[in-house]
Amino acid sequence: MQRIKYLIILIFGIFVLNACEYDFIEPPKPIPPDPTDTISFKTEVVPIFGEQGCLVCHSGTINPDLTVANAYQSIMNNNLVDIDNPELSIIYTKPVPGGSHPNTYTPDQSAVVLVWIQQGANDN
Repeated sequence: MQRIKYLIILIFGIFVLNACEYDFIEPPKPIPPDPTDTISFKTEVVPIFGEQGCLVCHSGTINPDLTVANAYQSIMNNNLVDIDNPELSIIYTKPVPGGSHPNTYTPDQSAVVLVWIQQGANDN
């Protein structure tokens, strides 16, 4: 009788464990912007600063000033862009996912910033 009880518990346990189903949803892989498409600083890069909450601190009190009117000049004046080595640009590396800043870009946003720098970091 004792063996039957353990056998029933074992079979029930197997059914319970097999009933659990886990769907692992992989996040979509970022689609980097087409390097042949011109990235606009004003319409594609500046909005990233607002979306990521950068303006909470970087709106004139802490450098760089990332407000719409001052973002480009502040980024350039603080040497946050390295045209020769875009991947080493501070405006790209610090807020990149896994970077040292508390606010980070999404993978798509970091790709936009990198391509913008690779295209010459134009004020367009």
